[in-house]
Amino acid sequence: MKKIKTTCHVCRVTMKTPGDQEAPGFCEFCGANLLDPTQEVRILETAIQTAAGGITADVVSVFLTNKRIFFTGDESSGGSGSTVGWLLGGIVGGLIAGAISSAKGRKDRLVSVKFEDMTAIEATFGTQLLNRNRKTLTIHDKENKIYVFQPGKKEVDQWEEEIRQRIPAQQQ
Repeated sequence: MKKIKTTCHVCRVTMKTPGDQEAPGFCEFCGANLLDPTQEVRILETAIQTAAGGITADVVSVFLTNKRIFFTGDESSGGSGSTVGWLLGGIVGGLIAGAISSAKGRKDRLVSVKFEDMTAIEATFGTQLLNRNRKTLTIHDKENKIYVFQPGKKEVDQWEEEIRQRIPAQQQ
């Protein structure tokens, strides 16, 4: 029996459903409404190496929608596979290590923060040698949790502006 493939318009995860069943109404990974794609729209996305939003992985994907920001990554890789690969053999070693870590079985994790739960965003410059001139964004929520990430130099101002516009009650 042929399977129906449905790709989420927000996180791009592809779900497979047996042909005798209906396509899913919501994304099984991020929870986006697939029946009404206009309900949640992706605004920005980026990929960050090593860690972001409480997730440690080789690559953490960060998505900003009109409702929330969420971080996702394969925690089974732990941020070390490509590092070891680079040490062993540059690009080829990095690719081999990436293939090995993806073959081990993915442990994708999702951390999501709705704008209505956010209380503030802070932008600070790094203090270490390699990130001295780069902004780090820190989001605070109602439960006193913090989510830290560092978009690329050319996109950090756009991320900060988009998030600030959507926080309902920014505390100063």
